[in-house]
Amino acid sequence: MKETNKGYWWLPGDEDSKCNGELDTSSRYPVLSLNGVGSDNIARRVPPFVMHGLLLNGLKVTMLECHTNGGSQFLHTGMGELNIESSCVIVGDSHYDGGENVYSGVKLSLSLLSEWTHLTAIKIDHQEGKQIIHLEPIEAIKFNLSNGIKGELGFTIDEKFGTYGKESFSVSEDTYLEFSFESKKNITELEEFGRKIQTFLMFCTRKPIKIEKMTPIIEYKKRKIGNSERLVPIADTVYAYFIENDEKKIEYRNQLIWFEDIKDKFGESLERWLDLNESIRPALDLLFSVKRATHMYLENEFLVLCQALESLHRRTMGRKAFDEAKFDTMLVDMIATVPDEHKEWWNGKLKNLNSPTLRDRLQEMVGSFQEVWAGYKGVDVFAQRISATRNYYTHFGDKTKHVYSLEEMMLVVGKLEALIEMHVLKELGFSTKDIVDICNKNFMWKEVIER
Repeated sequence: MKETNKGYWWLPGDEDSKCNGELDTSSRYPVLSLNGVGSDNIARRVPPFVMHGLLLNGLKVTMLECHTNGGSQFLHTGMGELNIESSCVIVGDSHYDGGENVYSGVKLSLSLLSEWTHLTAIKIDHQEGKQIIHLEPIEAIKFNLSNGIKGELGFTIDEKFGTYGKESFSVSEDTYLEFSFESKKNITELEEFGRKIQTFLMFCTRKPIKIEKMTPIIEYKKRKIGNSERLVPIADTVYAYFIENDEKKIEYRNQLIWFEDIKDKFGESLERWLDLNESIRPALDLLFSVKRATHMYLENEFLVLCQALESLHRRTMGRKAFDEAKFDTMLVDMIATVPDEHKEWWNGKLKNLNSPTLRDRLQEMVGSFQEVWAGYKGVDVFAQRISATRNYYTHFGDKTKHVYSLEEMMLVVGKLEALIEMHVLKELGFSTKDIVDICNKNFMWKEVIER
């Protein structure tokens, strides 16, 4: 699909009110610019909504999760353009008539993937004082995941800017991930799968990653043929936009997982990440909300990371102050002494007493990485001050001497982020020695842990 496309556009079920417009997919989000009769009806639509379109080249288009930009001005003047932004544009039959579409594969293009893998087909030899440049195609890395999923880390070489063999030529390279599914997935399931791959790369690089393009490999649609329904193949392209941050280069010494360290077990590492997503998804979402944020107050970063740490501890360590059976007996005995009209209220208050405090969780999690945190003294004081600071910003009580100042909080946020990342690495199967090695290579970890 070209970056800019002209056609006719309308709301589902309102094709008679279609209007002229032009779709631009070259921006961070796809933008549809509308003008003409019918646009005012679209401007009044409450977001998010769906738009249908028919390009002049005959391709059908569906825009999901649409919202208007500048619609109020359009309504007042009735002139100019109405711009509509969307998080996902599907070119083809998918979603077009409301049918259920299923896909047996997907190809993902992600920002910074090529930089992270650092693989290139361009080879330079030095012969008799000259540099000889030649191309050696890279073999795709293939792997198998559970549930019948097969994956491939592949590479493309584009020589369209020159001719190989001449004294000068231009070559562009790209790296992609491609998956095939034994159990077919619909568009929502594909987006969720893509999000998990995206966050894996974000965790490895400690950088915001954007899914630049998501293309189903083999697509099917349920069609009624005679008295039965059959799956008929369709050709679709999906332009999915999941993250706002601009692409930034990877800082080599700020990564958590280097591709060369897991190249031979890439599929196994990805499998572990997909499994881990199922069990600690809330904690990961909180962690990535901080990493993705372009503007977030330091106090908010601190509170979100405290919440992520508690969630991660609860889902992976789950320690209780007392044995469950013993605590239940204690609770029954305590509630028995309370008047009947207050039993329900006290039961709600007391049943949470068996859960460890934030301070307890911090001490246990830091204790799991004594070899890494060996240079840092005063873990008890650290846990006490974290707890006091969290309580101050959550409940806005008196500011005690234990509450961190804003000048101190930058370092504290770095420590919390590092502690969460270490624990996730441990859940991914990294040994203590592996984590120590990462600490020695990662300048941010080393900086915050040893201070």
